[in-house]
Amino acid sequence: MIQDEGTKEVVGGASRAFVARAAGAALSFGVGVAVGRALGPDGAGTYFLAVTFATIGSTFGRLGLDQMLCKRTAACLAHQDFAGVQGTWRRGVALSATASAAVSALLFLAAPAIADALGKANVAPAIQRVALAVVPVSLFMLFSELLRGLKRSGASQLVQFAAPPGLTLCFFGALGPLLGWTPETGVTAYFCGAACAAAFGAFVWKSATPWLAGVKGKARTREIARSALPFLGVATLGMFFPWVSVLTLGYFGTEDDVGLFSVAYRTAALTSFVLTAVNAIAGPRFAALYARGERAELLRSARQATLLITVCALPILVVLWVIPGTVMSLFGPRFVEGSRCLTILATGQFVNVVTGSVGQLLLMSGHERPMRAGLAGGAVATLVLHLVLVPRYGVEGAALASAIALAGTNVALLLLVRRYL
Repeated sequence: MIQDEGTKEVVGGASRAFVARAAGAALSFGVGVAVGRALGPDGAGTYFLAVTFATIGSTFGRLGLDQMLCKRTAACLAHQDFAGVQGTWRRGVALSATASAAVSALLFLAAPAIADALGKANVAPAIQRVALAVVPVSLFMLFSELLRGLKRSGASQLVQFAAPPGLTLCFFGALGPLLGWTPETGVTAYFCGAACAAAFGAFVWKSATPWLAGVKGKARTREIARSALPFLGVATLGMFFPWVSVLTLGYFGTEDDVGLFSVAYRTAALTSFVLTAVNAIAGPRFAALYARGERAELLRSARQATLLITVCALPILVVLWVIPGTVMSLFGPRFVEGSRCLTILATGQFVNVVTGSVGQLLLMSGHERPMRAGLAGGAVATLVLHLVLVPRYGVEGAALASAIALAGTNVALLLLVRRYL
């Protein structure tokens, strides 16, 4: 029986988040299986390459506001500052929507040039279609983080991780027979799923905050933008690791290579859904404890979260190590050649799991700058590793570079936690 109240909150909140995140992981896996079986490695590579650009565009369009909104909402609630919550979410969402629209237009116009630079002119139509998804992706991410700041961890995970792939899968199944099974159809389904998820996120946020009705917001756009900038650096560097793998394979390899790696990467990342589920409740708790100066309780909660993550994720990792070929065959017979790639990536995820919520600890305790420095070092290392290994070893080189970079960066962040906390 759990006696500690802080641990009860983390375990109880994580259990709700776990259910939603597990559903999201299963649905995301289902999207990969559907895309892989319908399009093959070549078409799946075009789809995942296009979706990567939507993710990149959304990261810049959010301006780092997602993590900042979560932290600020949790801190405002800890001090019963409802006007701060109202002003923060309204100005934050408006600012990000405007920036994301600008990024979307830029990506649409630059799609032919991007495709030519990669030496794959045929992916331009898919990139142009996926540019339309930048705004809705940014919005459902923002509403998810706002809900996380309210400690509505289950709802947060549902909006960010379960709704988008679930809706994408539905639209892909509906549009395929009408438009044909092509990468462009997949990207269209992705956009429709993201748009519906954004609308769902807004509805859930409004339903969760009836107490904000009539409250006059208290926040300045300039202050919010300035507070978010350190988080933008962290978000950009954090997302650099999967980007560089897909983009270097897109440049040095073929669409088949991109498809094999993307499927293996997303499958290996199934282990991290436990980490994400625990972070959903642990992050706001870390922010509140740090704001109140309860350092000992903060570190005790972090240790409990790490133990929970490791125990839950280890069985999945064992499966990926023992029968990678069987797992990859679910996507189609041609994907079995990515089995070794999956094993390598799963090993990198093992280190990601056992180091625990180091990123959340640094972000929620005001140590964005040292975290950004640690991620910058990891980004430089992963770029060098990819440039050396991908031209020589292809997909397996990308997997090895990605695994080494992920493991090394998480160990570096763990050392930063020990130093600052």
